[in-house]
Amino acid sequence: MAMLVLGITASAAAQTTSGVVVDQTGLPLPGVQIEVTRGTDAVASTVSGADGTFSIPTDAESDTVTATLDGFEPAKLPASRAARIVLEVAHATESTTEI
Repeated sequence: MAMLVLGITASAAAQTTSGVVVDQTGLPLPGVQIEVTRGTDAVASTVSGADGTFSIPTDAESDTVTATLDGFEPAKLPASRAARIVLEVAHATESTTEI
């Protein structure tokens, strides 16, 4: 009797989340830092390309994607909803110094 044994490696089980990061007007944002966290652990990171696109490994339903770029509010969402990430322009803070 022949027995067939199949093994799944971690890389074979891994999924990839691909998407695009845009500003609130829909223009693509290059240079956005994209990080995948699982619980409190960062498990992957990348930077969006010139056209705002990215591709990053994810493989757990609980994975969270965070997108950050100077001048914009960070966005944090489940990996399953990261196909299109919209970053809002950061609100200016009032900081004045009187002399």
